[in-house]
Amino acid sequence: LKALAKNKTGHMFSIDYPDSKIRADGGTRSRHALVGDSEFYQSELRPGFMVPESLRNRWTMIEGDSLKLIGTIRSRFDLYIHDSDHSMKFLTKELARAWPKLSKKAVILVDDIDWSNAFHRFCVKRRLYPLLLTDNGKDDLRVRTGLVDLTHPRNGDPSFT
Repeated sequence: LKALAKNKTGHMFSIDYPDSKIRADGGTRSRHALVGDSEFYQSELRPGFMVPESLRNRWTMIEGDSLKLIGTIRSRFDLYIHDSDHSMKFLTKELARAWPKLSKKAVILVDDIDWSNAFHRFCVKRRLYPLLLTDNGKDDLRVRTGLVDLTHPRNGDPSFT
């Protein structure tokens, strides 16, 4: 949001459940078992509570289910970031719903790709050339984040799977 403000262009959309909704279902909807309760916050706070008022004019916070809401956003996405339910089923569905919303120059960033094969399957199916990033900050050196640049020259290359 700070970059959008500095560049005086762009808009960010965020989709998330309020913490109270996540707690109501025991955290099973969008928390991985390894996360536990370390990311819960006070129930009276809303998603995005840490975003300063000065940066909110280029931001829309939508509370709810991303699988239902991604298609309702009229804008194209130049940057798509996934960091919620990383299960095979959910991430596969979310990437499929996001795909038609991506601009031709979009970048896709998916966190915790080691929790399921959804990101890898998405890249293989669409013949996308991913950049895989390691993270040793949580629990040893592992590939945890995947990035795809839709303008990468190797995308679509039949020799790459």
